[in-house]
Amino acid sequence: MGFRLSPKILLSPDVSYVSKARLKKIMIAPEKFLYGAPDLAVEVLSPGDTRDFIERKLEKHFQHGTRLAWVVDPKRKTVTFHSLDEVTRLARLSDVLTGGDVLPRFSCKLRAIFTLD
Repeated sequence: MGFRLSPKILLSPDVSYVSKARLKKIMIAPEKFLYGAPDLAVEVLSPGDTRDFIERKLEKHFQHGTRLAWVVDPKRKTVTFHSLDEVTRLARLSDVLTGGDVLPRFSCKLRAIFTLD
């Protein structure tokens, strides 16, 4: 899903979540994108992604209303949890990723994300 954050900014996170409450407030653009930001944006690092590139994307998301972002690094098997006032890097397979205030009942061990057993 793509999100039109402003007339000049269109972002499409790898995974996104929009709450019912927010969905009622944002409109679908003529090109089938949503006007507004997702509650949760998930970026999965690709080999060509730089830290600066991802940080700029996250900054745009948060400036336009995103409340939570996860950056998944499949190579290092880490997830970085970003909220408005917290950045936490989860690096052990026993670490637990949560949905914070956005998805309060969500929790998942990194093991479930990065291993096949």
